[in-house]
Amino acid sequence: MRRDDRLRRAMRKSRTEQRLSPPKRRSMTSPPTPADLCKTFAAGTLAASLARDFDLTNPADVESATQTCVVLHNAGAIDLLQLIEARQIAALDAPDRLRAIDRFGDLLPALDVSPERLLRLLDVHVTPEDPTGFSYRLQAAYRAWCRVRPTEARRLVAAAAAGDAVARGFLAPALEATQDPQLARDTAGSADALIRGAAIAVLGNLEDHDAASRAATAALFHTLATNCPDADTHAQLLRAWAAMVRRGVPEANSQTVPLLRRLLALTDEAVLQEAAQMLWSTVRALEKEAIGLLLEALAQVRADQTLTLKALDLACYTMLEAGLHAEATAFVTQLVTRADEPPPPDAFGRFMRALATGPTARLSPVIVHWLLLGDHRLCDGLLGALHTQAIEGAPIYLDPAALEIPGAAHLLLCEKAVGWFFVKPITAASILVSVLRVCAPDTAVGVLALLTDPLLRNYSCVRDYLRTLDAADAERVAPAVAAHDAYHAALEGVPYLPELRPSEHRRRIERLRAADHMRKAHKDAQQQSVLMPLVSRSVLLYGNRTLTYRHTPAGAPEPVEMDLRSFGVSVEMPSMQFVDPVALDYQLLMLRRKRMNP
Repeated sequence: MRRDDRLRRAMRKSRTEQRLSPPKRRSMTSPPTPADLCKTFAAGTLAASLARDFDLTNPADVESATQTCVVLHNAGAIDLLQLIEARQIAALDAPDRLRAIDRFGDLLPALDVSPERLLRLLDVHVTPEDPTGFSYRLQAAYRAWCRVRPTEARRLVAAAAAGDAVARGFLAPALEATQDPQLARDTAGSADALIRGAAIAVLGNLEDHDAASRAATAALFHTLATNCPDADTHAQLLRAWAAMVRRGVPEANSQTVPLLRRLLALTDEAVLQEAAQMLWSTVRALEKEAIGLLLEALAQVRADQTLTLKALDLACYTMLEAGLHAEATAFVTQLVTRADEPPPPDAFGRFMRALATGPTARLSPVIVHWLLLGDHRLCDGLLGALHTQAIEGAPIYLDPAALEIPGAAHLLLCEKAVGWFFVKPITAASILVSVLRVCAPDTAVGVLALLTDPLLRNYSCVRDYLRTLDAADAERVAPAVAAHDAYHAALEGVPYLPELRPSEHRRRIERLRAADHMRKAHKDAQQQSVLMPLVSRSVLLYGNRTLTYRHTPAGAPEPVEMDLRSFGVSVEMPSMQFVDPVALDYQLLMLRRKRMNP
């Protein structure tokens, strides 16, 4: 009996636990039934279920559930557009909202919905400045709906042509879905700028396999370029024509030059921006004459046209990679040295980095040309582009072909290199070594003098670099090294002067005095600060790790340890910066301002 009592009590406890435990969700193992979906829609939670794929793990079950939603909508049992119109999807959290709108976009092409209602939905819920991506995904769903329903798409095109304000704003996807070049050309002839712009964009992206039809499109572009002299239309034509060039349309390649002559007659900001985008995206497909026309127009870009400059930077970089480095470099030189509102060199950051890290044969003519020009904007930009992990710079050996210049220019090049690259002494010294390989003996005397002073005299790293040269280069720089050694020997020969060489004891006293002064100034600043009482402070006395406490969500303190590691950086300052900084600055200034004697 006692055993039976225990068994009965265990069974009662099990039934009680079953009543108290929540029911298991069947949707984890099987797709919801139509009745379940109708209940979910009525409860206003269908959007959340879509975002979670109905809590299903099998893709086939998810597809079955979504197709059931389509069948129910088309039968009138539920209204999936209410998920957008009632802002049920918009009310979800950001990740669920994007997943739900993606799922809605998959469903929309199969939904029976009137074009008028769909346009009203887009007009209300699509905003241009939407950072969440919701509007973009909703427009993508509309585009997919138009593709599978070309008849309704033609109705939308007709509504836009008739003056429907909402249809005008969403014309491009409908017009593209018709796949009718003639309809697009007829629409592009509209006097309405919005309709014309949408039709031009569609013509640029529309696949047209009929040669006569493509020729008619090219002729229409020429006509629009002549009859519509506004900057927006010219910019739209440039964008569409660039898309045709990228696709390899034969008529686009043959008609690019005459069309560019008409389109680039206007140099408004919108036209220049599209010209830069076209150059960037189609430079490998364009003829040199077309590239020249684009560069000629883009030479008028202003420093405040940021978006155009970004596209232009990418265009110049692409020209480098396409083998048009001479044209790209000449254009950047012209633009940066322009007299009125020139853009700064750092606006061409990617181009400059690619130039500095590219082949020496490509970089050498640029270094020679820009240093001989002596323009401070070009030289500063070049110095910034030659940034390396080594503070003293990396050696650059100029290509001999780039040094085929007059002998007097060799010396001027070295003077400019030392003046502008003085903070990168290894780079400056390597340029001097490159010149010594090809220059005349009388020019070498002046180059060796520059190598001795100011490079060797100010930087010990230059001497270390010269030791790594091969035998031929070491023989060329030997006179400079000997002169530097003689200079140091003369310094060592100066008699002992206590005023110039204080003892270590006196130096330590001075360091302690400076440390005490800085400590007192630091404490005074803390006492007078209005921010110090607002922050906590910990003082590390000794050790190789720190120990702090943070509070867990439960409120308990939790120790956090952090190992300490030493780190540092070594920078060699020019010696003359401590001895006579004014003379050093004057010497470098004179080297930068040197000019070729007439």
